Amino acid sequence: MLATGPLMALARAAMDPAHGAIVSHADLVDRINGDDPRRQLAFRSLNYGREQGVFQFDSIEAAFDLVIGTSVEGARRISRTGQLNGACIRETVVMILLGLGMKLPAARIAVAIAWQRLQDASEHLHWWKPVTPV
Repeated sequence: MLATGPLMALARAAMDPAHGAIVSHADLVDRINGDDPRRQLAFRSLNYGREQGVFQFDSIEAAFDLVIGTSVEGARRISRTGQLNGACIRETVVMILLGLGMKLPAARIAVAIAWQRLQDASEHLHWWKPVTPV
């Protein structure tokens, strides 16, 4: 599910600001090449969503840039404050999905499911800190 990646990046930037600062460093992001597993996962998710008619875009590169660019800039901003605003993080990811052509109700549901999955998996994420839903 595409929503999980950006949600995880933004949540971790708040819970682990040092990691967020590293992830948001432009040179690091520029080094994500075609063989990088993160890139491949994003491309598979984007292509799958397009094949299913959930996403509407012509350029996979533009769609990738939308997801990664928004995630990187969000992580940069969040890592500076170290504040987790769950509502803002979720809304940012809803906006990514809308930008890919997903309908608003479906985007909200996808983000809610992804957020719940992250919380359910939190015991396996060493950086996760307990959060209260906002």
